[in-house]
Amino acid sequence: MQIVRKLLFLLQPRERIQLYLLMAAVIFSAMFEMIGIASISPFLTTATNPEAVYANEWLSFAYRYSGAESPEEFLIYLGVFSSTFICISNAFIAFTLWAQLRIAGNFRYSISTRLMAHYAEQDYTFFLDNNTAELHKNLISEIDFVSSSILRPVLRFIARLIASIAIILLIVFMDPILAAIVGFGFGLAYVLVFLFVRRKISRQGELRASSNTDRAKSANELLAGIKTIKMLGKETYFLRKFAIAVKDNTRTTAMNGFLGELPRYLLEAITLVSVILVATIFLGTDENFIQKIPMMGVYIYAGYRLLPNLQQVYASYVQLGFGHAGLDNLYLAMREVTEINSEPDPKVEKRFRLSDCIELRDTTFTYPGADRPSLDSLNCKILAHRTYGVVGKTGAGKSTFIDLLLGLLPGYRGAILVDGCRLSERNLGGWRKTIGYVPQSIYLSDTTISENIAFGVHKDCMDEERIRRAAKIAQADEFIHLLPNGFKTVVGERGVRLSGGQVQRIGIARALYSSPEILIFDEATSALDKDTEAALVESLKKLHGNKTIIIVAHRLETLKYCDSIIRLENGSIAEIENLS
Repeated sequence: MQIVRKLLFLLQPRERIQLYLLMAAVIFSAMFEMIGIASISPFLTTATNPEAVYANEWLSFAYRYSGAESPEEFLIYLGVFSSTFICISNAFIAFTLWAQLRIAGNFRYSISTRLMAHYAEQDYTFFLDNNTAELHKNLISEIDFVSSSILRPVLRFIARLIASIAIILLIVFMDPILAAIVGFGFGLAYVLVFLFVRRKISRQGELRASSNTDRAKSANELLAGIKTIKMLGKETYFLRKFAIAVKDNTRTTAMNGFLGELPRYLLEAITLVSVILVATIFLGTDENFIQKIPMMGVYIYAGYRLLPNLQQVYASYVQLGFGHAGLDNLYLAMREVTEINSEPDPKVEKRFRLSDCIELRDTTFTYPGADRPSLDSLNCKILAHRTYGVVGKTGAGKSTFIDLLLGLLPGYRGAILVDGCRLSERNLGGWRKTIGYVPQSIYLSDTTISENIAFGVHKDCMDEERIRRAAKIAQADEFIHLLPNGFKTVVGERGVRLSGGQVQRIGIARALYSSPEILIFDEATSALDKDTEAALVESLKKLHGNKTIIIVAHRLETLKYCDSIIRLENGSIAEIENLS
């Protein structure tokens, strides 16, 4: 029941309604299947003894009202009737299978988009505290696994269990004693197998979840750090690490498949022995064996339909036990989504117009789990339309200072005010639209230069004139024009087809594309050669007085046109030096 409760929690209201409708269809399918199986008995009775239409009370009643002129014609009617119900039953089974796959597909789409939206809305510190390989695993493989190894098995388990119960009730109605004997044999076989595999299933499920995480992490480490790995000659170490995780994962998957199929062969043997035993009993104890053929036909066909149903019920149970660890991971992640989205806070996305200053008032920030603040009691004003340099030794807090201004670090004490308006969750979206940010490490997607400059804008909506203007200010237009395809050149994953300086200039052009009020450079010129850096500084000089510019740099030459220098030491402002 825990699995069903968690699964219902993950489903959207519309998906739950679809699930209930599916259960109704399953019940109808079971009814038609039961009628189809039961209809075999009168058909075989009439086929083996046509005179039964006069002797048997029920057959006689049906014969009179069928309009048949002879037992042979009545036999045709019975055959059509039986075939119709069996075909309808199979059609319902096919429909419920399609519905199961459709619901599982909708579940994958719904939960993938909701979880991705949840991750996208998280604070920057969330990504500092969580391994991206783990997040990627949740979004891709874990959702697929829960869909295929939890949701579909639950649907299949319920559908086949209802069908099995209907067939068993039919057998009990026809011959309770025989049903009890056969049921005891089948039940004992399943109980023995269940006791054997119960703990193994749970243990294999936990091992699958942990090995899947290790597999994702080791693959990410190898691919992301391939340059360093090759230089150090550590390919074997990382390949071995990946191979161990994959081996554990494939072993658990193979064991799950084996445990799911284990009872099938045992039950097939029991079924065959039961049929032979029943036939022998009838043959040895009843002289009129021919009269028992219809009942035996029903039993054989019922067993033919029941055996795969029971096997699917058991296999679904095994998959549920195997997949519960993955469901738990997804349940915990999606519970956070529901808690966060349960009380939506209206957000103001309107862009700021900085006219006075940005003020930090007694602002202190401590990273989660840290012993001391990274920034401690900062008090300063950054005046509009002026250029500021930020300097300090490594570890002084420069990057944290910039992240704080960008609104990436919640949980700080004190206040950050823009023209007297306090920054909060409500207006952070509008604040970030005001800023053009250039980090030290630029991320480029595997698309064209134009698409990377107009990052996040559909290619049909890109402003080519703004792209070229931004590239010119960023000193990127010269090298772009030398490329065979110019602005349409595909840069490769993370810009591997470009030099470090070229990547940096595209990042600067990206920051300039939206014509932001504020420009922030976090050691963004460190990858540029001196001539390119000097040309960029001259370009930024032309923006002096029109935009608020904040530059973090080690080389003082980069800061020569700054109006003020903010010097950080040990997370505090040691000095603000006015140069103009």
